[in-house]
Amino acid sequence: MKFTLTTKLAANKRAGGFCEMCGKQFKTGEAREYDHRNADYFSQDNSLENCVIACVQCHRQKTSTADIPAIAKSRRIRAREAGIKKPGTIKGWRKFDGTPVLANERKR
Repeated sequence: MKFTLTTKLAANKRAGGFCEMCGKQFKTGEAREYDHRNADYFSQDNSLENCVIACVQCHRQKTSTADIPAIAKSRRIRAREAGIKKPGTIKGWRKFDGTPVLANERKR
């Protein structure tokens, strides 16, 4: 979900031309990104309190190191609780000469 224009303008005024994550001052025309303080996937909140203005580097770092791993973990936990599992083990393979070997027929 994206922030409304009103929310973006209010956040821009609140930040005063600075990145709210690292404190870097924005130059005229420099890219600013509007980020969710709490990931949108969890909060569904597009209010001003959840909006942060960040420079491109800070936003990318937060997204890649905090948001994406947390969302992936949440999805894995939900799938596990729903009883959905990945296929377990290798069912078979081929020898170098091309003959197939099934895991349950393997000689020990």
